[in-house]
Amino acid sequence: MITKEPLVSIICTCFNQEAFVSEALQSVVDQTYQSIEIIVIDDCSADSSYERIVSYANQNKIIKVVKNEINLGLCKNFNHGLKLSSGKYVIDFSCDDVLLPDRVKKQVRFFESLPSEIGVIFSNAEYIDENGKYHHHFYPPDHEGRAIEKPPSGDIYNQLIDRYFVSAPSMMMKREMLIQLGGYDEALAYEDFDFWIRSSREWKYAYQDEILTKVRITPGSLSGGYYHENDDQLMSTYEICQKIKTLNKTAEEDSALIRRLEYEIKHAVFADKRREADLMLQLLSEMQPLSLTQKFLSGLSKTSLKTGWIRDIVMKFRSRV
Repeated sequence: MITKEPLVSIICTCFNQEAFVSEALQSVVDQTYQSIEIIVIDDCSADSSYERIVSYANQNKIIKVVKNEINLGLCKNFNHGLKLSSGKYVIDFSCDDVLLPDRVKKQVRFFESLPSEIGVIFSNAEYIDENGKYHHHFYPPDHEGRAIEKPPSGDIYNQLIDRYFVSAPSMMMKREMLIQLGGYDEALAYEDFDFWIRSSREWKYAYQDEILTKVRITPGSLSGGYYHENDDQLMSTYEICQKIKTLNKTAEEDSALIRRLEYEIKHAVFADKRREADLMLQLLSEMQPLSLTQKFLSGLSKTSLKTGWIRDIVMKFRSRV
């Protein structure tokens, strides 16, 4: 008896990625796993991304192309693709990254071997620069390509509050879970932290110790603007922290949120993100009395003194070490 392979939906989101989109889509088409659907959504690119997508799709009929007439942003764009998809498993793929040929096949085999409570699997990834040259691995590997220090698996809600350790582009997600969550939160400026928190509260994660994706680092990467003056990502982080406070069930989870807030407050103050710093300090004060250092930061955030230059110096120093 021949068992039908589960369908995998690869939702390819593109915004001004003309230099990389052809290579990205070729890596999707070249997957050794056959049961896939490819949905490419151009989010009203201002460059020639859409034209390149159409040209590529004309040569590869398995690609479905959608063009947004206005820019929706990453969260809404992905959710649009999710509504058009029908796979058992879903990959959120940015059109400047590269899938290694066996990624989908290996991830499906791994997912199918796991208990039903697993909603997300993730793996190691190789990070590359604009020219495709090696930059680093997300988890430093040993001589056999295995992560020297493996990240947590299973019930990892508490750990995800505390620190970032999942390479989002490496994830494969269960569609059932995404529908239950309502997709990404469209009110937020970015998706991954909020998604990790909401999904891990009800579902478990599993780490697959293989390098299956190349993730491209570019000056326009979303994380690069995190502390810029007009960027909304830090405000979204505050809103996610509010969610965490309502989702937490244990003192240990509250302690993890306190550590997260302490970390984000320092960065907000020294990036001149006054409003975000004040809101996070208020949230922290609802959980425990502010320390002398935090009271100092609170006072500093209320002054007109610019402190962003301090963070810039620290970051430049770190980059040289």
